[in-house]
Amino acid sequence: MKIAIIAAVALMAAGCSSAPKYNFTVDAATNKMPEAVRQKCEPIPKELEHGAAMGNQTVAFDNLIGLYGVCAERDAAKADWISSQGQ
Repeated sequence: MKIAIIAAVALMAAGCSSAPKYNFTVDAATNKMPEAVRQKCEPIPKELEHGAAMGNQTVAFDNLIGLYGVCAERDAAKADWISSQGQ
């Protein structure tokens, strides 16, 4: 029985010491995250807070509509980048 245990230990030790060494390199370029992914959408303008005058609200609402388009483009860039990463 002792001989079987010693033989098993010797085989395990010999198997571990002769394992091949692997070196991994990545040749493919990584897909960099576009700057639009880092940017956050603007919050609702302060002109739309409670108690604002009607003139301020119409100007702020017009600006808000413009910001929606910019934010939608950023979200589209985020979605494109995420899908390019395999998600």
